[in-house]
Formats: sequence, C-alpha cells, structure tokens
Amino acid sequence: MQRFQAEYEARHRHFAACNQITAEGALAAISRVVPAPLRGAVREVVLALLEPAVRRACGFAGEEPRLGRALDVLVAARRRVWGWLSN
Repeated sequence: MQRFQAEYEARHRHFAACNQITAEGALAAISRVVPAPLRGAVREVVLALLEPAVRRACGFAGEEPRLGRALDVLVAARRRVWGWLSN
C-alpha cells in the first residue's frame, strides 16, 4: 500500500493553479477563525506543517517555512511529556 501511495503521488501530485487557489482560500479561512494577534503567523505555521511535496503542489515551493524545525522540536517535546505523564 505504501508503494502504491508513493507511486500514485509521484504521478499525480503536481502544481496546478486550482491547487493554489484552494490553498490560498484555506489559509484565508483559517486566518479568520484565529485570534487577531496570531493571524500574521497562520501562513508560516500552516506551511511548516505541510510536507514539501504538498507545498510544491499548492504553489508554495519558494516559501520554505522557518518554523518547521521549531515545530518538530515542540511536537517531540510534547510527545515525551505526554509519554512521561501517562506512565
């Protein structure tokens, strides 16, 4: 199944203008429900959470997120804390 998924994505996941329009609309919608002081960070956070291939398919190829590594560290720390608390 993993091989099928990888092959399918390699064949079909590519940039299309409609992907970019949809992605920009989704970012705008997310921004509207986030508290005003955090709205400026929405784009950066969402791009950091997307896989590079998805960013490219949505037209965000040149926008490498600076928060990516920081979010990875935070998620790993959260996982360790929850693991520690659940034992």
